[in-house]
Order: sequence, then structure tokens, then C-alpha cells
Amino acid sequence: MKRLPAYLILALTLLLSGCQQDQPVLESGEPILFGSSLQEGGTVLTRTDGPSASNSFLYTGSKFSLYGSWRESASDPTTDIFTQQTVECVDGTADNWSYRPLRYWRNKGIYHFCAVFPYNATCEFGTGSDRLVIKYSMHADHYDLMAAKTSVDLTGASHPAKVTLPFQHACGAVRFLFRNGVEDDNTVYYLNSFELQNLQTMGVFIFDSETVQATNWHPADARGASVFGWEADGNAFVVPDTYPQYAAMDKPFEDWNYVIPQTLSAFGSAIPSVRFSVRVNSPTATPVYTTLSLLQDTPTTWEPGKLYTYYIRIQRSAISITMEVEPWDSYNIATEEINFD
Repeated sequence: MKRLPAYLILALTLLLSGCQQDQPVLESGEPILFGSSLQEGGTVLTRTDGPSASNSFLYTGSKFSLYGSWRESASDPTTDIFTQQTVECVDGTADNWSYRPLRYWRNKGIYHFCAVFPYNATCEFGTGSDRLVIKYSMHADHYDLMAAKTSVDLTGASHPAKVTLPFQHACGAVRFLFRNGVEDDNTVYYLNSFELQNLQTMGVFIFDSETVQATNWHPADARGASVFGWEADGNAFVVPDTYPQYAAMDKPFEDWNYVIPQTLSAFGSAIPSVRFSVRVNSPTATPVYTTLSLLQDTPTTWEPGKLYTYYIRIQRSAISITMEVEPWDSYNIATEEINFD
């Protein structure tokens, strides 16, 4: 009887022993594709022009940054598969986002994905794909930061045709609208300047794709400078008496301002405030300055995904401030109601 060569015996032994082990992790040959949605429903508004713009962020060429990791089981270490990957909207629809080079599904394991919108290569991101650390400044980074996260577990399941990333607003937004008080029908006020003071203007946004809490802000208690300053350039804004007047006016100061979510509170003698000046009855009169605390008779927390409208009524007897809040994505510029009363 002829004996098999030793190298064949070794090869057969390795082959048989391999058949008794777990099946290897293989790529399926099917690409990982992405779609987008808004977590709380509604229409996602522009990321660049503020929530009062009528266009959507879903336009051909818009981009977000994608991060993703994979692990074979919950007890295994993670492997990064996407690290600040640029993903681009192909045709202006939520279901068609593209990236290159393509990554492919594996036949098992747990995936975690998170994304930041808009794509901004200058943002400071932490290392790894499960935990992002983004530094944000209301002075330098005045944009609508959005984030999304989701997971796909292939244990006993097949992969989805597309991974839907549910974006949510990480910032809040505020604006200030001015009105002439009803008792001053014969007085004309010209708004001359405007700024916010003593806010927490810098913070760190920590985003963990594997935790239930998607967004976690850590504001820095540094409140030295003012933000969102506006000053008349010779065309002082006439404070209107009624909403119809207001709607027809050029309003350079009333844009929505993106803010770090924070609890409004005094920091020593520094009180979160709005400071503005008006000229009375003449656009060349000496400006009169007023500072109003944002702590009086209003909620003391600015939350992510919320819009805060402050109404300031100017009149000789007193200046008052009131506030209304609404979910960001229920806002529609075409049907907006500005409540001056």
C-alpha cells in the first residue's frame, strides 16, 4: 500500500480541522448604501441659511461626514470601517447618497454608524468611529450642526437594502423681534445695534454611536465676549407697530442664530442678556442703550432642536420681553405666524 506524502497528510489535517470551526467572516459582495431622514419627522431645512430659508438641505452635492465600526460580536473589539468618509447627495432625494470607494457588508457581526452634517473638514473629531468629539464655537462655527446614529445587527438577520441615518439638530436657534409699543403711536424708534451677552459660547459635543443618548453637550463656562452683534450702517431699522409692517421690511438683524444648548444662568455678575440701542424720532439722534436679562419670566434652558423667538416691545414707560418656543422641524416660513400681541 502506497503511503501519502507528509505534506498531503498535513494539508488534509488542516482542512478537516477548519471545517469544525466557525465559518469565517466574509464580505457579501453587496455594498453598504445610505439614506437619510429626520428623527422627529417633518421637513429638514437648510443647513446654511438658517431655519427661515425655504429650501431643503437635500440638494445635489450636499455632503455629510460618516463614521462606522464593525465587531463580530458584542464582546469583540471594534474595527473602523468609515472614518470621516464624505457622503454626497446624488439627486436631491433622501434615499440617494453616494460615497467612494464602496464598502461591503460582511456576513455577520454588529455595525454602528454615525454621521455629522454638514460635512466640514475643519471640525475637530475624536479618533475612532464610536465616539466623536466635536469642538463648537458660536463665534467661529455658526452653522446648524446635525448628527445621526443607527446600528445594524446581522445576528440571524440579513442586512437592509439601505441604512437610514435619522438626523437631528444638535444646536438650538434663537431670534429677536422688535415692536413699537402701542402707547407710543407718535414715537418712532430706530433700531441701531444689537448683541447677546454672557452666554456660554463654546462647548464640546460628544456623540457616541453605541449609547442611547445620541447628543451630549458640555458647554464651557467662558462668557467674556458678546455674540451675534449687528449695527446699523446708516439705514437704521424702523421698529414697526404691526406685523404687516414688519413683514414688508428688510430685517438684517433678525436672522436665526444657532446656539449651544445650555441652561441660562448667572455666572458671578455676568447675566445672559440682550443689549440693544435705539434712536428716538430721528435716525441721527444719540442712541439710547438698554440691556434686558434673558432670565426673567422665561424658560431657562435652550434645548437642541428647538426654536426660541423673543419679542421685545419698546415703549417709554417700560421695555418688555416675552418668548415663544416651538420644535425646529414644525417651522415653515410660508405659514409662519409672528405673534406681536
